[in-house]
Amino acid sequence: MGRPRKSETIEKKVIDVETRVARLKEEYDEALSELKNLRE
Repeated sequence: MGRPRKSETIEKKVIDVETRVARLKEEYDEALSELKNLRE
C-alpha cells in the first residue's frame, strides 16, 4: 500500500530538484555575466 505514495514522493523530489537546478543555472549565468563584464 505504501508503493504509490513513494512514487508521488519521487515525483515531488524530481520537481524540487528541477526547480533548484533552474535557480542555480540562473545564478551561474548572472555570475558568468558579471565576470565577463569585469574582464572587459
